[in-house]
Amino acid sequence: MYDLSKTSSMKPYFSTLSVEVGCKTGTAEVAGSSANAVFVCFAPYDNPQVALCIVAEKGASGGSLASIASAMLSQYFSSVGVQDSVDTENSLIH
Repeated sequence: MYDLSKTSSMKPYFSTLSVEVGCKTGTAEVAGSSANAVFVCFAPYDNPQVALCIVAEKGASGGSLASIASAMLSQYFSSVGVQDSVDTENSLIH
């Protein structure tokens, strides 16, 4: 796992978050086609509340998915506690 508090190629993607993130990239090679990309992360680093695993078929490399994970974590941590319950089922919530 990368500790993003240290120098890392992933640090630029997560430096604006209010929490530290641990992550691991992966690339699964497939015979005769482009590689599949895998990106796994969790946050906060010391006391995880959320974990993400993003897999992209023919996604090249896992590092290419860091921006997606960063956006998801940014949304999660900016909206924690905003809405504690769902008032109605089967409705779109922002």
